Amino acid sequence: MKKVLVLNGPNINMLGKRQPEVYGYETLADIEQNCMNVGADLGLVVTCKQSNSAHSPHSMHLSPEMMLPMRDMTHAPAFHPPP
Repeated sequence: MKKVLVLNGPNINMLGKRQPEVYGYETLADIEQNCMNVGADLGLVVTCKQSNSAHSPHSMHLSPEMMLPMRDMTHAPAFHPPP
């Protein structure tokens, strides 16, 4: 199976907790579970990581099994599977 690493940046861990009336009630855990479910449906193994550091994801210290070619998705549109 192919592996996908989803990197979530600063303050994303606050989704659903801070100002949910503005940012929504869905939590990071909800989003990560959705990513893993969609990934499994597509035959992918999805691993999610979150950091509150503002450094580049290219400088993150990852375990050897997570060292995969990276594509900068900073400005990519969110993927929303059909209902």
